[in-house]
Amino acid sequence: MMAQSFEAIASSIRSHGEDRLYPADGNAAVSERAQVSVDSLIACLNDGVSFKTDLELDDFVAYGLDQIDRLLEELERPCDHTSTAAGVTVTLPILNRLTVFGYQLSRLTTTSGKILETRCVGSRQRLAILAFSKAFRVQFLKSLNAYVADLSQNGSASDAAFTKPFETEIETVFLLHRVGLSQVCISEISDIVSNHLTGGPLQLDAAEKLASTILTLACVFSVVGKADPETYGDENADSLISSGFSVLSSAINAFFNVFLQERSISNKQLGMLDDFGRRALQWCLWLARSVNRGIADNLLRQIFKYYSTKTVNMLDLFGKTSPATPSFLELQLPAENIVPEPDDTDFQLFLKMVAFTLGQHAVTDAYDPATLRKQGLRKVSLVFSLLPNNGPNVDVEKSIHLADLAAMENRYLLLLTLYHYSPIGYKPDLTYMRNLVEFGKAHYAVCNLVIKCWASIVRSVVPQPMSTMELHQLAVWIQDMIFQICGKLKDAFVDETTAADSLTHENNRKNANALLCSLAERYAEAIDLSLQESQARQLLTGERLDELLALCNPQPWLEDSTTSSILNVVTSYLRKCREPNPLLLDIRQQLRRVLATQLGRDPALDEYLLTSMVETWFQVARTMVLSGNDSWDLYMSQHGTYSFSRIAGNELGRRCHILLLSKIAAADKVYFKEELYLFLEAWLSSMLVPLKDLTFEHILTNTLIQTAPQVLALEALRGRFASGTPNFLLTREDLVHYRLQIVRHVIRTIQDMQYAVDEPLEQGLNKSAAEGLLGVIATALKRTWQQTPTGERAAWTSFMHDVVFEISACTFPNFVIDSWFVDTNETGFQDKILHLERLFILRGEQPAHLDDEHAVQVLRVACEIACAAGDQTKLVHQVAKIFAAADFNYINEEGKYLLDISTQFLFLKAVLPAYIAGTFDEPGLSDRIAPTLLFASPVIAVATTIMSSLELRVDLEDEFHMEQFAETMVMWLVAAGKRLRSTVCDFVNYNTLGLQLEMLAGLVTLCAKACSRWAYLYQLFPNSDRIARLQEYVQTYGMYVYEYACSATGLQCSPSDPEFWETHPDSRVRSAKDFGFYLDEPDSEDDEEVVRLCEYAAKDLERAGKDWIYVRETTQGPVWRFNRGGRGEPSDAVVPDYLSREDGMVQVKCAVEELVNALVLLGVK
Repeated sequence: MMAQSFEAIASSIRSHGEDRLYPADGNAAVSERAQVSVDSLIACLNDGVSFKTDLELDDFVAYGLDQIDRLLEELERPCDHTSTAAGVTVTLPILNRLTVFGYQLSRLTTTSGKILETRCVGSRQRLAILAFSKAFRVQFLKSLNAYVADLSQNGSASDAAFTKPFETEIETVFLLHRVGLSQVCISEISDIVSNHLTGGPLQLDAAEKLASTILTLACVFSVVGKADPETYGDENADSLISSGFSVLSSAINAFFNVFLQERSISNKQLGMLDDFGRRALQWCLWLARSVNRGIADNLLRQIFKYYSTKTVNMLDLFGKTSPATPSFLELQLPAENIVPEPDDTDFQLFLKMVAFTLGQHAVTDAYDPATLRKQGLRKVSLVFSLLPNNGPNVDVEKSIHLADLAAMENRYLLLLTLYHYSPIGYKPDLTYMRNLVEFGKAHYAVCNLVIKCWASIVRSVVPQPMSTMELHQLAVWIQDMIFQICGKLKDAFVDETTAADSLTHENNRKNANALLCSLAERYAEAIDLSLQESQARQLLTGERLDELLALCNPQPWLEDSTTSSILNVVTSYLRKCREPNPLLLDIRQQLRRVLATQLGRDPALDEYLLTSMVETWFQVARTMVLSGNDSWDLYMSQHGTYSFSRIAGNELGRRCHILLLSKIAAADKVYFKEELYLFLEAWLSSMLVPLKDLTFEHILTNTLIQTAPQVLALEALRGRFASGTPNFLLTREDLVHYRLQIVRHVIRTIQDMQYAVDEPLEQGLNKSAAEGLLGVIATALKRTWQQTPTGERAAWTSFMHDVVFEISACTFPNFVIDSWFVDTNETGFQDKILHLERLFILRGEQPAHLDDEHAVQVLRVACEIACAAGDQTKLVHQVAKIFAAADFNYINEEGKYLLDISTQFLFLKAVLPAYIAGTFDEPGLSDRIAPTLLFASPVIAVATTIMSSLELRVDLEDEFHMEQFAETMVMWLVAAGKRLRSTVCDFVNYNTLGLQLEMLAGLVTLCAKACSRWAYLYQLFPNSDRIARLQEYVQTYGMYVYEYACSATGLQCSPSDPEFWETHPDSRVRSAKDFGFYLDEPDSEDDEEVVRLCEYAAKDLERAGKDWIYVRETTQGPVWRFNRGGRGEPSDAVVPDYLSREDGMVQVKCAVEELVNALVLLGVK
């Protein structure tokens, strides 16, 4: 039977070579008969065969082997037909069955002698290698691999071998593995591939061999599977995989050798080889993942051998090096999640293979100590063999090439990969990584690589259990790096002899400080990663913690930003503390000394350093207080042992205190509620410091709004400033912009609380405490004004006035504004103007309680200060703004005007005529005109400006007010007429000064305004009797002033009584007879008050004239020197900007023309 079967097989093979003798479909039939023959032999042996003697058994086996050898000789002969697709289709199924038959024979040889057994092994191996070479023909590898990959996506490829009987190649791989011959075939891949290739250029031949090897292994590993339970044990599977990777290493080695030779001569095909090289390494990683075993040691060593050469220098072999940390290493992905990606460079793929190999464990008995020890030694050996050399020279004094920098980066990436993915206990020594470069002398770019490496190692170490030693080593390492750079900084801080030296050292200091900041930031981040306080303590302590804290003291070579970063390192540890410990207490004592030294230094500290110091101190306080060992009072009260007031009682200490308060308020809401008044007191006081001192007040403001929005209705501020945006936070610039509005809001809220029916207990602040905050505001305003240099007080005076104005406009049960705010002797011009304004404030619904004589003094002092300083224009603008009722800033949110207009009219009606009366000296034009003339000119301009703003008044439609305004204007008009009546009516024949002509023009203009404004009001309120009865006075005095001005200056005139003028041609005579007019004064309801106050104002001006010293006369007017009360040194001579005579006459003409137009409106011209 065996003879017949083998004859059929031989016939099938021979018939395939003689296609001309058989039809096309006859080969398949012959092959099928041959397969059936072998199947019958296999079935027969499976059913059982008995032999009478051992000799019969040996003869049977020997005959079978003879037949197999004869067929192998037939198939191994150099002929084309057995290697073609059709030939393989015929022969490969037969070879597969013979493989099974050979396996059956080998089982029978177990009782035979060694000779027959050895022969059987040899025949079977020849048979397996032949079948393997037929299955993996080079020209069909690609399509076969694609088919296997497709099958692998849907179940096991080995199962597919039986469900798809025509997939003979897959069946071959499966059968060879099942009978234990796959390892033999794998080891012969190189020879098999070489036999298939026809030869070609050296580099293409090596590439094709590598590609064929990879594709073959891919098919084999896919078909065999990762862990086939029916193989001959795991050891056999590992042997197969090891053999495969051994063959792969040889192919890689051959290709890399050829590639480097080609690269040295810059072959044109290098681009194609680059792409192929990366693809090959992607496949290598895929193969390692497909078998799920970390056994690519030799392959990695082989690849690393090329990277570590001086020529390659740890750079990418295939293309340019990518200067970036691979994402898998950045994210520290588990080994099983590492996969090849299209954009990987070859070095990144190498790192991934290293990571996967080290991270995956070989399949073994986890409880076998010997095996575990053996695997551990393998890991140690691999790690040691992959440690990179020191690399190129990277001294800081020399420039570094990008290639050298990339080479150093790859070294650190490799070290990181080795460290992170090596099992615990087998990781590379940190000392080796620390000594790879001399940090203190390395280029700054390389230093940054070392810092990144250190930080990445920390992320790897922290999650590990029992990592105390490693954390300590890391702490020592980074502290050593810090102090190496500090040593460089000290050396750089020398006296430079030239400008070039100075610039060089400055650049060195900047670079070194930047490097220290980077070190400190990474150090702090590392401590933040700690899972528990003990880890953070190990990372912080190291061996030089005291020296590190000492660095926080002022150092001439350290920038504030660097000190801030170092403090942040300590802060990171303190955040991990929940209970006091000896280390924390020691840090607190050292930090207290640091704070005292830093806050007392000059120049002032950087804002970021202040923030860092406060944050560090707060973390100390938080731990001590929340653990019950301290109270917040120790840190925030003025006399607290650890308060910033005790540590540094200066402006910097105050700023730190404010920031600390904001942190305490946010951290301990119970304490915040208990001590609410103290927080509000500190907040209001801090907001009212000079603008340059505002630093952290916006942070405290935000904290109060967020923590206690109901207190003082602070929630309303968010709606006002940010349209209700929930997460809106004020910046410092916002606080500067809204500061006045915030203070006004607080004042108005306190007033509302005073008149609430019930105590607003839900706010946490009672009425009495709230009213007490007004004193806090007043005290802060006064203190800031006193601390501000005299020349810089203008802006603060204006702000202070606005706040005091707001307080004065409100009513409170007990609070009274400090009398300091109304002192007339300790303030300047702006203060007097603002003081004058406050005197007319309405308090709620009550009229202003005006001390009119005090108001007269305030106005006069303001005039004196302005005239002495030559600021008459400012005086006119400011005083007119107060009394013109045209400034909408005086209108509050409810639409109420905040000044008492009626009281203002009374004041203007009485006081301004006193100034108008001082326009000219008695008894006419003298050589020494009274200095009160200086005041008269701007006051007349004030009256004119007030009348010019009539249409803009907020009370223009209020008939009662306008009646008062009309009476006031008429009083001014009458006062002007009375002043002219007592003045010599001749400005032509006398040596008239420009000053006198200017005064005349001012009075005429005032009269013109009074006439035109009265005419306007008469039209606006035609039914007002009070306005109408003033008509005759307006017309009479208007015409009188007109004829006086024309007569005095010789201007052409159209008198109301021409005959009178003809009868009295002399101007002085006409004036003495009042130009024929009957000049009377209108009656008023408040005549008595007006007369009293006017007389007081006149006497006040008379007294003030004694403070002016006559200096000399000029052609335009007199010059005086101001010396208030004869006290101190007189001021510089006041030389008013008088008009010339010619310019004075021009002004008079213009004023007369304006008066004529007004008289036309009155119907008298």
